Amino acid sequence: MASDYIGRINNRQEIKGSPETNLPAAPIVHGDPALSRLQRTESGQPVRPSDASRMSSELHHEMQTHQADLTPTQSRFPFTRPQVTRALAVGGMLLTCATGAFALGGAGFFLAMAAEALAFAGGLLSANSRLKELEEENQRLREKATQDPLIGINNRGAIDEILREHLLRAPFRQTSVSVIMADVDHFKKINDTYGHQVGDEVLIEVAERVYESLRGEDEVGRYGGEEFLMVLPGIGGTQAVLIAHRIRLAIAEEPFYTEAGDLDVTMSLGVSSTDFPELVGPELLVKAADQALYQAKNDGRNRVCMNLVAQLPEAAAN
Repeated sequence: MASDYIGRINNRQEIKGSPETNLPAAPIVHGDPALSRLQRTESGQPVRPSDASRMSSELHHEMQTHQADLTPTQSRFPFTRPQVTRALAVGGMLLTCATGAFALGGAGFFLAMAAEALAFAGGLLSANSRLKELEEENQRLREKATQDPLIGINNRGAIDEILREHLLRAPFRQTSVSVIMADVDHFKKINDTYGHQVGDEVLIEVAERVYESLRGEDEVGRYGGEEFLMVLPGIGGTQAVLIAHRIRLAIAEEPFYTEAGDLDVTMSLGVSSTDFPELVGPELLVKAADQALYQAKNDGRNRVCMNLVAQLPEAAAN
C-alpha cells in the first residue's frame, strides 16, 4: 500500500511540480526516512509523542536543507527583479520594431522606432504635466492657508510664524529683530461713513504702500481688522523707527483714491526691538510694540512711538 501511495505522489509531482519553487519535486524513493515513517504508520504501529516530535524535527530539517540547496535562479519570486522588468520592456520595444520591419521592410522598422519614441516622450510629457499641476495645487493650498483673503499678504498665523523663525535664527546670526505694530487711524469712521467696500479699498492700498516702504527681507502681515504687524530682521530699534516713519509718510502724504472720492488716511505705529544676546520671545516683543502703538494713539495719532522690551515687567523678571 505504501509503494502504491508513493507512486501516486510521484506521478502527481511530475505533472504539477512543487508549488513552493515552481520546479519538479524530488520523488520519494526507497530508503528515504519519510518512507519508513509512512510504513510504520500504515502498519498500525503506535507513534510515541517523543517519536512524533523527532519526526517533526527531522521533517523541518529536511525542508530547510532542501531550501538551502536552491540556486539564486530558483527563488520563489523570480519575476520581481528589476533586471527582468527592464528586459521585458526592451523586449517589447524590439518586438514592435521587428513586427514593423516584417510588415513594411526597413521603413516599417524606423516607423516603429519613431512610434515607440513618440509614445515614450508622450508619457514623459504627461507625467511632467501632472507633476506641474500637483505643484500648482500645493502652492494654492499654501497661499490659502497663509495669506489674508482680502489683501493678499500674510495672515496673522503666518506673520507670527515668521517672527518666531527670525527669533530662532537670531542667536546663530548674532543679530537683532525688530517689529512694528501699525493701525489705520479712524478706520471705523471710514467704514461707517463710506461703507465697507470703501474700507476694503483703503486696506488694500495701505498694504501696498507699507509693502513698498519695507526692505526686501522684511515681512508684513494683517494682524486683525485694520492692524498690521511688520517683522524687520537684522536691525535694531533706531533703524526700525526710521522705517516706521517712512511708512507713516507713505500713507499720509498721498490721498487714497476710492469710489467715494479722495480720502486722507493716516496711520499710527509702535516699534519694539530685541538685541542679541538679550533676545526675548515673540509674545513680549509684540506686546511691547502694541503698547508703543497705544501710546502713539494717545499722543494724537499719525506718529511713531518706540517701547523698549526691557521696560516690560515680564522682561525685567527674566
